[in-house]
Amino acid sequence: MRIARWRGPLIAATLLLIWLAFGQGLVNRVGLRLLQLDGPPPGLELEGQLYYTQGFNGLWRHDLSTGVNQRWWLPEAGSLVSGVAAAPDGSQLALAWAMPGTGGFQPGTTDLWLTSIPKIEPRPLLTRADSLESWRDPFWSPDGRWLLVTHQQTLRDAAGEAQSIRMTVERVALDGARQVLLEAAEQAALSADGAQLTYLRVEPESWSQSLMLARSDGSDARELVPATVFRTLASPRFTPDGSALVFSASGTRQDQDALVQQGAGVVLAHGDPWHIWQLTLADGELTRLTDVPLDGPALAWSPGGEALAVLAAEGLYLRARERMWRLAAVSAEGGLSWVPVLSAVGS
Repeated sequence: MRIARWRGPLIAATLLLIWLAFGQGLVNRVGLRLLQLDGPPPGLELEGQLYYTQGFNGLWRHDLSTGVNQRWWLPEAGSLVSGVAAAPDGSQLALAWAMPGTGGFQPGTTDLWLTSIPKIEPRPLLTRADSLESWRDPFWSPDGRWLLVTHQQTLRDAAGEAQSIRMTVERVALDGARQVLLEAAEQAALSADGAQLTYLRVEPESWSQSLMLARSDGSDARELVPATVFRTLASPRFTPDGSALVFSASGTRQDQDALVQQGAGVVLAHGDPWHIWQLTLADGELTRLTDVPLDGPALAWSPGGEALAVLAAEGLYLRARERMWRLAAVSAEGGLSWVPVLSAVGS
């Protein structure tokens, strides 16, 4: 990818940082739904805690048993917390976190850290060698022994000038040992049995994304949703039984001329509205799960698979019983992870 090709993404990243810091003041969202809190679905007993990132506003926690929503950790001013993933046993978190940038400039790239729960003691796992390098999108293996991570590198010429970007998905052990699984890829996630892998393939010239499915080692990859169907994709996740994928997508679906999307005329902070979709692996059927558009939704399943947690700029939600339940107001979109009840001790 030539450097001129990714000026647009860099500008978008800068705008994202502005949104993370000041998002709710930049957009006048209309509708009482943005003021209403539903709470969890009546009669549905859910345990554990939702940890979610809020950019420059730190890491937050929502306790599903009490409904208490509060900031759990705020690093020093100017730090950026963009991604979070909980180990399957709930004992620790992986964080995509950047300390304040040189001279106060924050390029939006992050290092990868591990911390215990409930007491936060971040320790670096992978750190940047270049200010434009980034480790992000952590996802734990089902056995908790390693992580999938997106690794973004800036390739430079002999004079040190940035020439192109390399985007890979790597398998990272807890001692920092690394293995590249996929080239031109990001946002990988594993099935509950660890046998399959889903990810977004990134087109080198256009930066468009397609939804992919492969074996856990990256082999036998096949395309499920071409890059021509949606404008942008994010947060692919297997359903708990492995029969389908859920993911976020922006823009009007382009592979069905007759499809009319409710809310498609609404313009959100990042342009086209986002919806959550489900793709059945057996027949490739695509089903939209949201009626109202959201902005940048991130997804995480409950440990038992009863509900899907959703973090968007409009709030923290649960999707259960065929509808969305708004749990809390937030200040920005970000990363999201559902921590089992085993870690729901302390403060």
